[in-house]
Amino acid sequence: TDSSATEKDAKLVDDMFTAMGYCVRIEEKQMDLIPGVAGSSPAFVAIFIDALADGGVQCGLPRGLAVRLASNAVYGAGGMIAKGLVAHPCLLRDQVCSPGGSSIVGVSALESGGFRAAVIDAVVKTTQRT
Repeated sequence: TDSSATEKDAKLVDDMFTAMGYCVRIEEKQMDLIPGVAGSSPAFVAIFIDALADGGVQCGLPRGLAVRLASNAVYGAGGMIAKGLVAHPCLLRDQVCSPGGSSIVGVSALESGGFRAAVIDAVVKTTQRT
């Protein structure tokens, strides 16, 4: 691409954004593809945390504790994946789900409810909107 920015300029921007969080260089043509996965995803994750907490409340947990447990579970799993402690999110799922256990039953319920398809659709629709 045509740019008057130097590598020094790019490093300055990288350093600035890395100080606030994750920073990655992308091609300009990818700019409109990022919001669905990264920009809008905090809203999607918040809904997931809220749903986890609602399930906990339905099972008898106090709301505050349910929210704290759910948010920390998402934080922990996300951190493990982000840090590369597992090579792929599905590997973490497989490590948690024991044969015939409660986690695989829950995963099956999510799949039956269309969770994965709904998330993919949300990302695609968000991307189309940008």
